Amino acid sequence: ALYGQVVGLTLEVRNTGSLPAAALRLATSHPTFFFAPGGGPASDLAPDAERWEDQAHDPAKDMDPPVFTLPLTEGTAGLAPGAVVRIPLWLRAQRPGAHQLRLLLHCTPPEGGDGKMRYRHLQVEASLVVEPSVRCSVHLRASASSGERLVLAVEVDGPGGAGAGAESPEIEVTQVMC
Repeated sequence: ALYGQVVGLTLEVRNTGSLPAAALRLATSHPTFFFAPGGGPASDLAPDAERWEDQAHDPAKDMDPPVFTLPLTEGTAGLAPGAVVRIPLWLRAQRPGAHQLRLLLHCTPPEGGDGKMRYRHLQVEASLVVEPSVRCSVHLRASASSGERLVLAVEVDGPGGAGAGAESPEIEVTQVMC
């Protein structure tokens, strides 16, 4: 993945037990990398920056590690035995470099259950390499020769950064509009 890239993922959960399951929660080693939409499993829209930022301030994320509550089904008390639910998740490559993502899924029995099921959990690990991306900086300042004119400075660095030499790809600016 490239730095800043947002990728849609589908988490498929199947209840292989003999009892219904409820309150599916996800804890992750990289909570700022993930966005879990609320309001039901049908939310397929990629989050914008504001929604991603709102989730980062959710009080449930203050736990260590932060916990996402995932929607199992809409309008029912849980996931029936043998049933499957697909939950959309979004991954944003937050920091360049190699990352070992550790996920813990935790499920509890529905309220009012018979007490036979205490909880279920599953640990998953995945590797992710985030490659640097193009960086662009724009600055606007007053002209030194005339106070009525402005100077627009645009700085673009490739994945190798400034001074990377032959490893940095050539970047060509094709259009600037003011």
